[in-house]
Amino acid sequence: HLKIVPVERKEMSSSSTTGRVRLTPEGTVYFESLDDDGRKDFYAKLRQELADAIPIDPRRLTTNGNFETDTSTSPKQFFLSINVEQDKNKQKISVSSAIKDLDTLIKNKPYTAISNGESTSYLDQDFGYKPS
Repeated sequence: HLKIVPVERKEMSSSSTTGRVRLTPEGTVYFESLDDDGRKDFYAKLRQELADAIPIDPRRLTTNGNFETDTSTSPKQFFLSINVEQDKNKQKISVSSAIKDLDTLIKNKPYTAISNGESTSYLDQDFGYKPS
């Protein structure tokens, strides 16, 4: 019988990283319909849901609230800014591990908690998470 042992990940923390996710076309329509407060709430939920999925301290996922249109897609899709901050005491998951986990979770959305989130369900699994 198989015993599953959690792996302690205390790699060297890399510096903080800026990056982005892409909304699905449906997510873009929904996000576009929100007022400023609604968008702030969307971002707050998105950060919390992503932090829960990784798992990581939600204070390490930040955003400047910016979004931009992906001009390579039709229908329209938005990129949202999501940054991964360095762990201050370097005892927790590294930035590079968090980035990898975030990308993997989003790209495997149908099989992860990402698909059940109020905000994360709108993330485009074909894009994942890309550092900028």
